[in-house]
Amino acid sequence: MNSKTCYGPYSRHPQEGAVLAKQLFGLSAEKTFTAETGEVFIGDRRDLGAYRQDVVKPSESFRLVGVPLAGKAGLDEALRQGILRYATEKDIDAWFGQYDKTHNRIISPKEDKTRRSYTWRSGKVYVILKPFQVPAGLHGAHSVTFILQAAAPYPRGDLGHSTLLQMSDGACIGSACHYGIMGK
Repeated sequence: MNSKTCYGPYSRHPQEGAVLAKQLFGLSAEKTFTAETGEVFIGDRRDLGAYRQDVVKPSESFRLVGVPLAGKAGLDEALRQGILRYATEKDIDAWFGQYDKTHNRIISPKEDKTRRSYTWRSGKVYVILKPFQVPAGLHGAHSVTFILQAAAPYPRGDLGHSTLLQMSDGACIGSACHYGIMGK
């Protein structure tokens, strides 16, 4: 509980450690220790093998193999791998053109401006180019919009609150489809 090198709620003196133990646990400290080498042992120091790990495992070693990273990290990884790319205004225009053609829609310039601004306001817009596993956690403020290229396969996974715009038929799948992306 004590250390010569720790700061904050820990004490540098054994007497202060006893006071801290009383405050934290409501018990008197039977014994206090000062960390001389940066290590503090609680219990029997002879059996260190049960408590000590000499090799620090990198965080990657705890990842599930074959499962994409969640949220933004998963999207960034898909960008690096060329599975996704950021959409351009030309991509958005092409999808709206396909949607309007498929649904025989003629809309006013005001409606068109509203739906386009809604699409961009909803967050990042990505184009799916290759087989894609949607990262977990794309809910609420983390949701995004995907444009599925006509030649790309349908993505696997849960869209969460994200939106999928299909170039092949102008379909809109996801939460934004119900809240005005098409200028309903």
